[in-house]
Amino acid sequence: MAITESRQLQLLAGQSSIARKVFEFVPIQDAWSTHDLHNASVTANATGVSSYAVRRALGELKDAGLIREPFGGKF
Repeated sequence: MAITESRQLQLLAGQSSIARKVFEFVPIQDAWSTHDLHNASVTANATGVSSYAVRRALGELKDAGLIREPFGGKF
């Protein structure tokens, strides 16, 4: 079930700054690994955080219903 853009913005507002930055790198159509998302965020110089922090942010985003994990470790 898709959420509306306004609901998405509300949910994002309640997330940590790291989670909001990581959210920008989660692809809509493809499933990327935590490693790929960490590399994308570091390459874009958006975050200088550890892969652990990225995994934690992905978990927070998933728990909030902002992203899905269709396969283990792929978002």
